[in-house]
Amino acid sequence: ALFIGPSALLVMICDPQVAMAVNAHSTYATAPVRRLFETIKLVYSLTVADPELQERAVTYISSKHDDIKGPGYSAQSKISQTWVWACLVKSIEEQFIICQPETKRVKQDHVDAFLTELYADWRQWGLNFGIPDRLLPQTRADFAVYYDETFTQFMPPSEASRELAAGLFSLSHLWFFLGLRPITWYFETLAIAFTPPKLQEHEPFNRPAGAGFVRWSFIFIWRNLPGFVRRVIFFIGAAAMDRAPFPTSHKVKKKSAENEPGATGSDSGNKLPVDIEAPAA
Repeated sequence: ALFIGPSALLVMICDPQVAMAVNAHSTYATAPVRRLFETIKLVYSLTVADPELQERAVTYISSKHDDIKGPGYSAQSKISQTWVWACLVKSIEEQFIICQPETKRVKQDHVDAFLTELYADWRQWGLNFGIPDRLLPQTRADFAVYYDETFTQFMPPSEASRELAAGLFSLSHLWFFLGLRPITWYFETLAIAFTPPKLQEHEPFNRPAGAGFVRWSFIFIWRNLPGFVRRVIFFIGAAAMDRAPFPTSHKVKKKSAENEPGATGSDSGNKLPVDIEAPAA
């Protein structure tokens, strides 16, 4: 998700309301690293925590969204929230399809069955977040139609979307002074390479030279990674989740046991931190 997620973000901000909200309220320009990690922590709380903690996180984010509004936009807009949800669903689906190891490809009907089940889970996630049932496509086929039609409505990108994209790209250019420009160029190009071709026709989303090779190389490398390397990557991800302020399911159970009558300990680890900002998009 960290590799393909940036492309989802670029598509997400094609919604003018989302772009205006982020431009006006996000701290991505003044505290980009903190903004990134706080967003990741909140995403973890919504996807890997137990249902009770997910509900508290949704309430927390919704309260933050109350203040994110202005002329022409509101973070509480269910239509914009549906588009943000759709971009996440699309990126997860594409990630699953392209990142399967070549040697472990399963039959297409098994892939379709899994993606259908995955979509049902994400649709329920959208309902839990407060998006009305009528706005969420019922099936994957309906979702594909909704995604394509909605994306087309946002073309060409609005001025707010272009301004925000340019700001996001300029942040990565700062790494040039740390000698990491080749790395940031690769991931910038990778993010654009996984966006829809129609978006790549517009400034500053233009498809850079080498985008095709970068996309191919990423898919090839990931599909052919040795099993032990994959396990190391997943282990690092699991360790990162354990350090998130929102406990995962197993930590919640452990904490609950500690807080039973007669047990010692505090439940402070389950409280939503007051210094975490909700994602503006």
